[in-house]
Amino acid sequence: MEELRPNDQRARYAIAMIWVILFLNTAILILEFIGLMIEEGFIPIENMPGLVTWLYLTGHLYASVLVLVAVIVSTVTFIMWFRRAYYNIGLRVNNLLYGDGWAAGSWFIPVINFYMPFQIMKDLYKQTEKYMTFSMKEPYKGNLKTNYVNLWWTLWIISGLVNYFSIRISWNIESAEQTTANSFIDLIGAIMQIALCVVTIVVIKDYSDAEKVLIEERPEESENGIPAAPVE
Repeated sequence: MEELRPNDQRARYAIAMIWVILFLNTAILILEFIGLMIEEGFIPIENMPGLVTWLYLTGHLYASVLVLVAVIVSTVTFIMWFRRAYYNIGLRVNNLLYGDGWAAGSWFIPVINFYMPFQIMKDLYKQTEKYMTFSMKEPYKGNLKTNYVNLWWTLWIISGLVNYFSIRISWNIESAEQTTANSFIDLIGAIMQIALCVVTIVVIKDYSDAEKVLIEERPEESENGIPAAPVE
């Protein structure tokens, strides 16, 4: 039976980049809150020292640019981990919903990217749990339930919608009220992004811990010493 390919390093890279995004979104959350307080008059901007005002304005700009760069890099590292994980379990089971190429390609096709990545992640978890429960010499006792997967995708969809509405509003701001509304939406967006980062880290780590065992453990052999066939 073909050996599984190492994926631990890819998981570490993916998690590290998500931590970077989490840190940057925390900074943006603080800056957005300060900006909202300024717009509502709770913090008189005329009484703020020039250096503080400069730090607020430039800090928000730099954090936003860095988040964009980090998201691009994180997308690459996450998809590399995701596809390798789906490829590996495909070497052990025969009834995956899709080929491993879809674990990468499904993210970039409109409409399909609203449901297929979620289906693949659930399939990854369920098939791995099934295999490690019934086909390993010692059943895996870690956490491979799909509760966090459901929450992960819910946060992903909501976060995407919040960002979409934020961009649409920012293009058509014509009044102070619209500026305040956009700041409030950006504040919610930052909170959603932070929550999404935390849950995504849990999803990757839970699966990565199981995959390490899957890679290290040899498939259970039949009585004549021939490795067991892939699970149907």
